Amino acid sequence: MKAGSTQVLRATSSGVPSGAPIELQRYVPTSSGGNDWEWVRVATATVRGGSASLQFNPDGNAKYRVRYLGDAKRQAANSKPFSLAVSPDLRISGGGGIVRVRTSGQIVSVRGLTTPAELPVNLVRYRCNSSWSSCSVVDSVALVSGIDGSFMSQWTAARGYWGFRIRFAASEGLNSAESTLLDRKSTRLNSSHT
Repeated sequence: MKAGSTQVLRATSSGVPSGAPIELQRYVPTSSGGNDWEWVRVATATVRGGSASLQFNPDGNAKYRVRYLGDAKRQAANSKPFSLAVSPDLRISGGGGIVRVRTSGQIVSVRGLTTPAELPVNLVRYRCNSSWSSCSVVDSVALVSGIDGSFMSQWTAARGYWGFRIRFAASEGLNSAESTLLDRKSTRLNSSHT
């Protein structure tokens, strides 16, 4: 799943009334080697067909659980812990990851967005053939997106066909990800061109 995307979590509900408050909690290891659960958000349980659901926007890899707080008639209860794997959302604006440079010395600008913001990424540049069916890596430039998630890079390009994508290497909190490298017909180049 992509960071910042809305996820619907469903947990089997045995007695949680519809409309009851439920909490989403995240597992946090403690410095003493124990563990604890931190509050992420409170939601109103929507119960249908024996399962309660809530929506949230995960920001990184973590182990979660859903907690029903209980009421005068029912005891508090926790779901079984479950893990979510999250990748950053990486997007290049405009030309879809390709550009044809007709005159050497042209300034090429690449702009885009990352979610989450302030993310260290690499802009990978490719030289491609005129049919965009084959591309080879030329170089990789380190960037960090701004506090709003935006980034921009410029370079002086030689004449020819260029492709580019943004890559993020896996970290403790996020899985690896890359934007799509597209050909002229907006179809993904196969992985042998990376």
